[in-house]
Amino acid sequence: MADINKIKQYIDLADTLSFDIFGTLLLRLVSRKDDVFAMIERKTGIAGFAEERTHMGLKCAENAKHNSGTYTLDDVYSLIEQASGLKIGEYTWDRLKAIEAETESELLTRCETMYSLLKYAKRLGKNVIGISETYLHEDDVWKILEQHGIDGIDRLYLSSMTGKTKTDSELYEYAAVCIMT
Repeated sequence: MADINKIKQYIDLADTLSFDIFGTLLLRLVSRKDDVFAMIERKTGIAGFAEERTHMGLKCAENAKHNSGTYTLDDVYSLIEQASGLKIGEYTWDRLKAIEAETESELLTRCETMYSLLKYAKRLGKNVIGISETYLHEDDVWKILEQHGIDGIDRLYLSSMTGKTKTDSELYEYAAVCIMT
């Protein structure tokens, strides 16, 4: 990692700082996204959930390439409900979405180095934004941040709420325009 003091010098010069949420401020404790789905399958006892969730998530990602480029958790679960024969027993689709957001949070840990830089920026009075290319809802991301003791973010810019991606830099450009106005 770069020298913390050098990074702080850059922070000193900036008006606004952007932190990626997942992979920067929060780190996954599992190596593969599919591990989250396997855990949900174990928690709920819904046979075939992990495979179906993985498959439908990939299908949503593929569909998104031909449309806006983004998709949400609602899109994934809507597709699962419509296109799969998954038997969910006593669960509702909304409850399963909530369990997925909860499980995501359980499998994350705060990156102390990055969080210390965020706090440094806030002590200097800097504007701090969070950016993420995620299918999670904004409320879920705020809740996850709170659960991990991350405060100080002034505003979130998420692909799930803007319809813009980091891949083509549209999400960054969108955030920059919003900050400037």
